[in-house]
Amino acid sequence: MRFALNLQWKILLLVTGTMSLVLLASSYLHSGRTRSLIEKDHYENAVSQTLALADCISAYDYFSSLEDLRQEMQLCHPTEPSTATRTARRHPASGRLLSPQTFL
Repeated sequence: MRFALNLQWKILLLVTGTMSLVLLASSYLHSGRTRSLIEKDHYENAVSQTLALADCISAYDYFSSLEDLRQEMQLCHPTEPSTATRTARRHPASGRLLSPQTFL
């Protein structure tokens, strides 16, 4: 039994294949762009946190006392940030669920 494709089926297969390739390329480019935006956001957050810490250090002259510097760094970057990422808390007054924050 011979399976012959007429012109209509050939064009339909060509269009389907082309649309599939466009969809795959679009998905690949979208994931790459999303990844780069996330990396840029992480970088900008790290820079802003570093600048905020530097502003606090310079404003209050924390280099004069090592203990003050350690306390400020503890406030900005707790030793166990994973506890903040795992637990959601309820607001005492409203009872609303507060989303956890990450300290990265």
